[in-house]
Amino acid sequence: MLSSCETTSAVTNEAVKLAKEYASDDSKRFINGMPKHISKEVC
Repeated sequence: MLSSCETTSAVTNEAVKLAKEYASDDSKRFINGMPKHISKEVC
């Protein structure tokens, strides 16, 4: 089973991949920043 830190990392990576494909430049920065902020609280 994955730890919460590993799960957060995987979710971040997938969110960034989707943002690169479908989002605007501003959205990419937001999507990249939010999981990092959350992971600081979780890990």
